[in-house]
Amino acid sequence: MSAPHAERTATGPAPAAAGPVAPDQRVGSLATAAGPGPRDGSTRSRSEAPTGTIPTQRTHPLDLTPAPAAPPTAPGAPSRAVRRAVAVVVLCPLLVGTVAAAVVVQLRADARATAWAHARERVAAQVAADATDAAVAATARAGAIATSYAAARDAAVAGAQRVIADARAAADASPHAGDEALAALRAATQAVEAAAAGLGEGTSVAVLRATSADVAAPQRTVVEAQTAWQAAEDARIEAERLAAERAAAEAAARAATARPSGGSRPAITRGGAAAAPAAAAPASAWAAGVSSSGIGGLGASINAARAANGLPALAVAGSSSLADHAAAMAAAGSIWHSGSDHIVGWVQPVSDEQMIQAYLNSPPHRAWILKDGVSTVSIGAVTYGGRLYTAMLFS
Repeated sequence: MSAPHAERTATGPAPAAAGPVAPDQRVGSLATAAGPGPRDGSTRSRSEAPTGTIPTQRTHPLDLTPAPAAPPTAPGAPSRAVRRAVAVVVLCPLLVGTVAAAVVVQLRADARATAWAHARERVAAQVAADATDAAVAATARAGAIATSYAAARDAAVAGAQRVIADARAAADASPHAGDEALAALRAATQAVEAAAAGLGEGTSVAVLRATSADVAAPQRTVVEAQTAWQAAEDARIEAERLAAERAAAEAAARAATARPSGGSRPAITRGGAAAAPAAAAPASAWAAGVSSSGIGGLGASINAARAANGLPALAVAGSSSLADHAAAMAAAGSIWHSGSDHIVGWVQPVSDEQMIQAYLNSPPHRAWILKDGVSTVSIGAVTYGGRLYTAMLFS
């Protein structure tokens, strides 16, 4: 190291010289003169400096010259290191507090975010559970509604079928109710059939029920009309029976007065009164045109009706007394009970099936044909003027 550098190190930086300063003549120094050369194109040595100027020194990155020492501090003044230490001591708690506050704030924010996330998860879970419960409840309600509707529909159909069956039975049992009443009942029955067929395809259960209820009025009208006709018919038959008995008594009286004087006297009953004349003449004395009719077809029709109603067949037997009574009714052109029969009647044209169907259409006569506890039917049947007259006894 050259002497001038050693001196600067010991005494600090040298004061600027008033005159020119000799250039640095250190061997091996990498220092360079500051600034470009002269602009006039003259060549100047790097070690030369213009007279009256202080060369600017630049320290090369590899310059090993020690840095100038710091200027001495005043006695009693704290050094820079002390000031820095004090600043560090003062600032560290502030910095730590700031960091701690930031950490606390962040932890609280994280806690709130976590709480919000958990709350959102709970809300989402509850919403999903509520949606599932609502779906299950809706499915259950739909199932209950479907089940209830199916039950109501089945009940309405069953009720409509009963109404139709009852209406048809009433119409069959009331052939004399009148054409108008029967037509109204048939129309109401057909309306119920149409409503039952269209149930679920434009027709509701309520409509089917209302249509079924509309059958009651015309059915009641038919039954009442048939009952009134039957009462009038029974009264007519009874009147005719009484008239026939009077006519027979008068005929017997005339026959008795016309008998020869030497003839036998009339038979007297044990009660002292004259015996009533026979209700009908024997077969040989039937009126002209009255003919006997077979009873096989009548018996077969009776047993067919009983079988359809779950009843056993009856033994069929012919009865001459019942045939005589049928012949008397045919000759008189009316019907009445002889006291030895249960049902009497006639139909036109002659038909065994129509005769039994006519009996079945009348409730009192139907009760005898379908009577339980009987085993035999005795029949008398004749034809006259295109009519079939019958008298029957069940035992």
